[in-house]
Amino acid sequence: MYNTDYKVAIQKLSENMFDIIYIDPPYNKEIGIDAIHRLSDKDILKEDGIIILETDTNEFVPDSIGRYEKFNYKRYGRNILSLFRRKG
Repeated sequence: MYNTDYKVAIQKLSENMFDIIYIDPPYNKEIGIDAIHRLSDKDILKEDGIIILETDTNEFVPDSIGRYEKFNYKRYGRNILSLFRRKG
């Protein structure tokens, strides 16, 4: 675990591959979308892995970010969990 900025953490973690990546950024700042773009550039999600992005209900989350596509989402009160996997 790293106590650092997400950009630094992604860089440090880029030598590994992950099954599940959970992103819970501060809301309404588009940090989660940027983090997924950076993860896509580093290609650290395993073939059958998933990314879970937690956002507020009023935040826009595109259906596709970099190498990944949204395949499901769940709403829990004011929070939405968007699930992404590799395209195709």
